[in-house]
Amino acid sequence: MALLSTKEASSNNTNGRSGHSLNNEKERETIEGGRQMFSSKLAKLEFQRYSDDDPTEWCNRVEQFFEYQGTMAAHKVSLASFHLEDEANQWWQWLRRAYNEEGREVT
Repeated sequence: MALLSTKEASSNNTNGRSGHSLNNEKERETIEGGRQMFSSKLAKLEFQRYSDDDPTEWCNRVEQFFEYQGTMAAHKVSLASFHLEDEANQWWQWLRRAYNEEGREVT
């Protein structure tokens, strides 16, 4: 949970209501215990890179990311492939080429 200063919060208040405001239709601010706080469905989350770590843990984190962001199934493989490094990326490039040569799609 992030805290905003009163100055930041007042400059972000777009609907003029005390205690609640809508900022760029992404963030809702509330005053709780004298501190202004916000939460956002579109919070910036880090998508973990994968090289030689535990693949099970990485896949679990990736699934959590996809679930939270509401990623469509058709985009999951493509998005995850951008986060492969080193030997994992080399393997992915080989697999993708092999599937393409066979006319198959990696899902």
